[in-house]
Amino acid sequence: MNISVHFAPCITFCQSLQTNVHQKTGVSGWTLTKRQWGKSQVGVINVFNLFRTYLVQLNLRQKSAQQIADIQESNFRALLKYAVSHSSFYRELYRGINVGTCSITDLPTVSRYEMLNYFDRVVTDPQLKQVEIEAWMNDSSPRGSLFKQHYVPMKTSGSSGQKLLVVYDLKGLNAIHTSLLTRLSVPLLTNLRAILGGLIGQPLKIATLVMTGGRYPAVSAAEYNTGTHNLFVRHRVINSDQSMANIVKELNKFQPDILYTYAGVLEMLAQEQIENRLRLRFQGSISAVLSMSELLTPRAKKMAEQAWNLTVDDTYAAAECLVMGRTCEQKTMHLMSDACILEAVDENNNVLPEGELGEKILITNLNNYVQPFIRYELKDITGVSSSRCACGSPFPVLLPIQGRSSDSLLVRNKKGVVKEVKSNIFIAELYKLDCLKDYQIHQTEINLVICYYVPVSQIRQDCRLALSQAFDTAMHTAGIEESEMSYKLEQVESIPRHKVSGKRQLIVGLNSKPGDATSRFKN
Repeated sequence: MNISVHFAPCITFCQSLQTNVHQKTGVSGWTLTKRQWGKSQVGVINVFNLFRTYLVQLNLRQKSAQQIADIQESNFRALLKYAVSHSSFYRELYRGINVGTCSITDLPTVSRYEMLNYFDRVVTDPQLKQVEIEAWMNDSSPRGSLFKQHYVPMKTSGSSGQKLLVVYDLKGLNAIHTSLLTRLSVPLLTNLRAILGGLIGQPLKIATLVMTGGRYPAVSAAEYNTGTHNLFVRHRVINSDQSMANIVKELNKFQPDILYTYAGVLEMLAQEQIENRLRLRFQGSISAVLSMSELLTPRAKKMAEQAWNLTVDDTYAAAECLVMGRTCEQKTMHLMSDACILEAVDENNNVLPEGELGEKILITNLNNYVQPFIRYELKDITGVSSSRCACGSPFPVLLPIQGRSSDSLLVRNKKGVVKEVKSNIFIAELYKLDCLKDYQIHQTEINLVICYYVPVSQIRQDCRLALSQAFDTAMHTAGIEESEMSYKLEQVESIPRHKVSGKRQLIVGLNSKPGDATSRFKN
């Protein structure tokens, strides 16, 4: 059945209804401040507009690769036009460039430094001032509240450097939520029926298990007042920084249809399920377990799939672009190219041929019109391929994420010259070890690293040997001689997570902040 043919009349109807009421009320159909949607025309239009968004997102899977590319191009031109019209930063940056016809490579890149220091000029709404937003974020405003009734500010944990302020509006976040909800690896009609179940009193139940101790991206995106989305889903945010007993109790009571959490936490939850303390049933028409924010190891994936008899979906996102990648039923990560543009580049920002890993990437967020991120530099090591996946998805393939280029180890060679060695070389080797439950590579001086590790079993003495062999292989791959770097292996009971973000920190380099260093291990 051609789903697009059946969706088209519904989409057209919703578009016409939105236009008619907008003309009568003068209020945008994206305004989601009315909790009691049935008491106003604006609320009714919100429902139709959100339903239309679901239909459009579901229909994307029926498009061809060229149609997806055309949608990306259209979204890109609209973003450029808006940014130049409403942001003094981009208007000056693109002076002399025809944003209607230019190639994306004609545009200069944007750095983290610029986004940190020119926030008030970057944003497209003049009422957004960094000082006021920072003050609001530091006051006692309840979690999930909105800044000026329409904006969701969030701040990165600073695990990779200085904390970055990022702001979305409700329109952008609604597009992100619907993108995630409509791209589950289930048949389209099953997905649509599950979404519409909320209208008959059977909403999807989604649990997001993350650190909630600050206005970090994951918790801010999950907790904001979802407005009309509440008609379709029930969303429970659970603090991952509490006892496992409390987490298990909350999850057993809520019984989510969809579970999002960090990869490391997912592994612990799977163990709880296997040992019958956690009793998640996942019996709905849509059931999904999704990993986010961290490298999903083969062990964590295997344990989760054993625990729940479900394929674990992996996701790829950053605060600067909350929707970038999602795995399919073939376990292939696909770039959500209608929502973003990703360019793999070398250290000088030259775009690399498709299929090659870059030293870093340039990301363009097509959903954020409030604080545009256009050709923004991220240190992630990945790339894009247009090779078709067996799942039939029209979206490009995202190459495996290899860590961050900024996570480097320092080595002094025989001539006394200090060089950087990309840590992804070591991560790639350790990733292969089934005997390794967790680890952290901590560089204490230029020519010395200590690898703290937790084996799957305390009696697995062969894990130390496998780990040593993996280090030797990584050093050989990186061209490091034994005289240039030595390593120590120390078995520990557990690896503390980053004290702010709650994420696994695989590398603690010499340039890491003192608070990031792992100095509280228990042997």
